[in-house]
Amino acid sequence: SQIDEALKDAEEALEQGRFQECEDKANRIHDSGSSEAADALRLLWHCFRCCGRSRAALQMAREALSEKDLSPVGKSKMLLSTAEMQLALGEAPEALKLATEALEAFRSHDLPSYEGFCLLVMANASTDLSRA
Repeated sequence: SQIDEALKDAEEALEQGRFQECEDKANRIHDSGSSEAADALRLLWHCFRCCGRSRAALQMAREALSEKDLSPVGKSKMLLSTAEMQLALGEAPEALKLATEALEAFRSHDLPSYEGFCLLVMANASTDLSRA
């Protein structure tokens, strides 16, 4: 679909360090109201994190997490994003808690790639906690 292609383009822009381009594309996808809005927000927040705006990304993730009309998978993606941003800000205990919660949800929806993302956050948060 057109949205899938746009997400792929935004992800490619992020991987190549073209953060403004990724941010613009992610915003357009999110604003379209498509079912991929949660994925677009995740890309947007990664752009923010790469540009040193992790606090703003965390605030946006928390706001999105509080939305009442999120699908269960969308909520899980917001939990994961919040965990990722908290880890980037050195908030390992909360990152570990949220990543664990997201992992359980992704397992119940059989989404192994997102389970992997959760496990990475959990491993990094655990490492941070053991160094403290």
